[in-house]
Amino acid sequence: MRTETSGVYGEFAPYDTGTYTFIADYLPWDNGDGMEHRNSTIITSSSSIRANRAGLLSTVAHEFFHSWNVERIRPRSLEPFNFDEANMSGELWLAEGFTNYYGPLLLQRAGLTPLGEYTRTLASAINAVTFDPGRQIHTAEEMSQMAPFVDAAVAIDRVNFANTFISYYTWGESIALGLDLTLRERSGGTITLDDYMRAMWERFGKPGGHAPGYVDRPYTIADAKAVLAAVSGDAAFADDFFARYIQGHEVVDYAHLLANAGFVLRPRASQPGFAGELRLQDTPVGVRVNEATLFGSPAYQAGLDRDDMITAVGGRAVTTAEQVESAIRAARPGDALAVAYLHHGRGQPLTTTIRVIADPELEVVAAEQAGQTPTAAQRQFRDAWLRSRTGNTF
Repeated sequence: MRTETSGVYGEFAPYDTGTYTFIADYLPWDNGDGMEHRNSTIITSSSSIRANRAGLLSTVAHEFFHSWNVERIRPRSLEPFNFDEANMSGELWLAEGFTNYYGPLLLQRAGLTPLGEYTRTLASAINAVTFDPGRQIHTAEEMSQMAPFVDAAVAIDRVNFANTFISYYTWGESIALGLDLTLRERSGGTITLDDYMRAMWERFGKPGGHAPGYVDRPYTIADAKAVLAAVSGDAAFADDFFARYIQGHEVVDYAHLLANAGFVLRPRASQPGFAGELRLQDTPVGVRVNEATLFGSPAYQAGLDRDDMITAVGGRAVTTAEQVESAIRAARPGDALAVAYLHHGRGQPLTTTIRVIADPELEVVAAEQAGQTPTAAQRQFRDAWLRSRTGNTF
């Protein structure tokens, strides 16, 4: 992982102490977290390497990548970092999101994760930006600016972030995937996201700072776009990509781009009944809808709302969340499912009807797994994207 990461940038970062230190606290009572620093990272987890090898390695890879991206390639909005006030940045889709993309990718290149595990990671990000309603409300740049309100922040009033927010980690990860595959497609494989990150390093990270911990040449979002124009050799392409996918609300055509590498983006093989992502809680008098229902989902269209108390589904009384979820999963797409509930948990019983749909969740599978034979061009594209840059043969 260490050599794969340095291979992206062409060199290690100039650590102030001459070394980089990984401090891992894996203890049963720990909360899971990872924090990047210029010359080290501290990672905590209640899990163990034996039980959660892939998850822990992913955090290690993510934080190590930060020793270039964020610690030295730093947005101007975070330089210098203000420890007394909230720091609002519109570039976290790049600072955190691109790092989120590279963590699993570098583990794949190093041969430390199986291909199926990596494609599940890709599918998770694609599903989030494809189906979450927040994408229609805020751009990736605006999601980044919401960090002071969502990143470990505590709100006095209830929020509707389930409908209005997508993590800039996830959205940035999906942007990085789309940009990497787009650059490869446009250039016949000669230009990649690695080239973009290396150019950002050369222009903004490598020059360093006047003192340890400072960055003398932080970047703006306009700078990030200018680097894409320079790397791709096409300013119009850079303008269009930023306008549509970073400062706009569109997502790239993942199915088309992944097909270049011999992957298939398709609905999951099993498509149970679906009413939307429901957060449910068991109570002594019924099943509470614990969070806002998602805009446009069958549950939302049926009028269900946070704090509604579901008492029966399909004519059968329910007392647990599992009973509600099982009844929805067992229904066929198109079925009308009667739901009895108390609005906000009080008043007279009401009834509504959920029009069940097929679960829209997508999966990414290798063409071979889908019964297809990849072409030589697809194999070459896949190898150039996912193979080791430094000769790792684990």
